[in-house]
Amino acid sequence: MYQLVQNSPYISLTRSYEVAEADARYYGKTLPTPTNVAFVYELNIPDSTAASLLDPVQELATSLGTPFAALFYQHDGGPDLLLGLIDSANFGNVLTRPIRSAGISTGRPPRITDELHALVRALRDAEVLALHAISRSCLISKHKVA
Repeated sequence: MYQLVQNSPYISLTRSYEVAEADARYYGKTLPTPTNVAFVYELNIPDSTAASLLDPVQELATSLGTPFAALFYQHDGGPDLLLGLIDSANFGNVLTRPIRSAGISTGRPPRITDELHALVRALRDAEVLALHAISRSCLISKHKVA
């Protein structure tokens, strides 16, 4: 399950230029063109006075409870399951492949919780969230993506 949130008080930030460039290229309201470019903004956020930041991995980790909880972030698929979550275009088959139990196939795909999806995406995208606006003084440069 992949959900795009259209309205959020958060701004997604990443330390990865490649992730930021892919977001600008593929996840805007329209695809960028030479006459309608997208941008990657390079920022320096020195401390919490410049922006209020939230780490989704830390937030999720503190809410997950114990391994005895009914909903836990562990999956019951193969060791390559994370490849499917990270890159479903190339490895999506592992998300639907029947799991094995004590040497036999169960006929059902792996159980994957929303919590695991969220953790993997936050890690994949090297993501941190900023709540509301970021001070303009943090802007270092703006890179065109066409």
